Amino acid sequence: MAHSLVTDGRVSVAGFVQTFVDRGINGSFRRKEAGSDARKIEILSMGMNESEGEPSPNWAKNFVLLPTLLFGNKNGETEPIRQNHDRQADDPREAGTRFMIYAMQELGKYTSLLYQALRSSTEVKTYRKNLVHELVKVGYDSLGIIVLVGLFTGAVLTIQTAYQLELSFIPLTTIGSIVSESILIELAAVISSLVLAGKVGARIATELGTMKVSEQVDALESMGFNSVTFLVIPRVLAGLLMFPILYIVASVCGIGGGLVAGILTGVVPSSDFITGAQMFFTPWNVLFGFVKSFVFGFVITSIACYKGYYASGGAEGVGTCTTQATVLGCIFVLLADFMLAVLLL
Repeated sequence: MAHSLVTDGRVSVAGFVQTFVDRGINGSFRRKEAGSDARKIEILSMGMNESEGEPSPNWAKNFVLLPTLLFGNKNGETEPIRQNHDRQADDPREAGTRFMIYAMQELGKYTSLLYQALRSSTEVKTYRKNLVHELVKVGYDSLGIIVLVGLFTGAVLTIQTAYQLELSFIPLTTIGSIVSESILIELAAVISSLVLAGKVGARIATELGTMKVSEQVDALESMGFNSVTFLVIPRVLAGLLMFPILYIVASVCGIGGGLVAGILTGVVPSSDFITGAQMFFTPWNVLFGFVKSFVFGFVITSIACYKGYYASGGAEGVGTCTTQATVLGCIFVLLADFMLAVLLL
């Protein structure tokens, strides 16, 4: 049984919705051209509930699909409603299983890439020049942003600590102690690494991703080069070597920025700040910061190399792998920070 919903060349929306709710549909929609000004919509009955006044139990599911049925999908085509109405959400257990399978596949590819890099790390002649180039890019080119981050981190931390300790019985040396220890143990390594995840990690992922989608990696392989040795190892080694050095720069600038901020704002004299910084200083704090920066350098560069090396899909794929490398780098830096604190402190 077919119900015409076109009156004088115009679709009767009220009649369409009323029929949709009252009768329920277990069929499909079809568009037909009716001249150049209007389209004729017919409802082709396929097992409608014929009981008067008794709606079909499937009318709510059909109503959710109303926009697609009226206006079509992104290609302008209407989609039929399947008779069994199996458009339901996936089982959460199935979704969790698929996610676990995907995560294990990604972990396997990542581990395989690192194994290939470790196995070919003795081929120093292959990547020696490229390593020097990467050391300059990771270390020297990042000095400006690290100095800026360190100065402002120390300055803000000093002012906020002084604001929190506005009590007469708390000595001003406490400010220097809190600022110096916080920078050495946590802020210099973590904040610098988060910034470098966006600068160094994004650059590495973009470079390798562009080479991958433009088949430059395949060209290296065809010429007899080991692409992992030539592209991955120097970038990871540069991160391992330069991140601890950048940690030292960030620590010195952070403590110096806190000292200068305390003097300029008058919240703490320089003598009290330096005395407080020396009071609770232990070499283990610096060593712990070195370990963290070393681990963070490996995490950021290895993830960026992995995402870039397996990029696909042209320019859009390069953009996607760059975004993923930056986000995953930041996430795993925070996870590594937590694990190191639990294990070493």
